[in-house]
Amino acid sequence: MKFNLFIIFIFLILLSCVSNVKNDIKKTSYSGMGFAYIYNDEDFVNKVISKKFNNEKLVFAHQYLKIGTLVKITNLVNKKSLTLEVTKKSKYPDFYKILITRAVAEKIGLSFEVPLVEIFEISKNKTFVAKKATTFNEEKKIFKSAPVMKVKIDNLLKTENKKKKPINNFSILIKEFYSKE
Repeated sequence: MKFNLFIIFIFLILLSCVSNVKNDIKKTSYSGMGFAYIYNDEDFVNKVISKKFNNEKLVFAHQYLKIGTLVKITNLVNKKSLTLEVTKKSKYPDFYKILITRAVAEKIGLSFEVPLVEIFEISKNKTFVAKKATTFNEEKKIFKSAPVMKVKIDNLLKTENKKKKPINNFSILIKEFYSKE
């Protein structure tokens, strides 16, 4: 009986020594540049694409993003952009970054020969912009007891005003990364 109590006591000591480890892995937003796959009904019939879409609607699909994720699609040539929500997950060739309908391509003025786009996932409720600040009567009473010397308002958006040159030519390198040996 004493031996059993001793084993339980040792076991409890070992359990109490285990630290609480938290995985603070911050999720990064998805972003990428590449070619958009413009939907065609023949591709669904030939099983190049796994889902069927309506070409008149502003719809797009992605292989990895969750349904309901907000994504900003930008045409890199004319800088027109469109914010849409992921409506479907679909399989399409791995070379392309996103699958869009013809209506989306026409809305952002995308060239059908070279459909070069930038994709950026928009995180919900990450930041907000205060338009107007008001001081209430209760806050004015606190000001008398604790005076404020300086107020600083920072811009939370990290934007740079650098002009990018339009992309006129590009090259695609395709290479195998393995061998039979």
